[in-house]
Amino acid sequence: MHRDGRAWRTTDLLLGLASTAGGTVRIVQVEEFAAAVAGRMTRPGDADLAFDTVYRTFDELSRHRHDLGSWLTHQHIREVWPPY
Repeated sequence: MHRDGRAWRTTDLLLGLASTAGGTVRIVQVEEFAAAVAGRMTRPGDADLAFDTVYRTFDELSRHRHDLGSWLTHQHIREVWPPY
């Protein structure tokens, strides 16, 4: 993610998390991520950042017993989730 004045530019690194209400959290899009890394479509530094971010977030969510609202509050995010 890069900031230029008031604009932000992000790169989708394909790796993500999915959560069900009151359920578990799982890592998603692993195949697409692995293919992008193997095909050198994703830079090694970006791949490391995506991997580290997803696993850190996964760990933090598990520490909050997979309660997304609690985790968002811990991150000082005061938005209503899920959005209406």
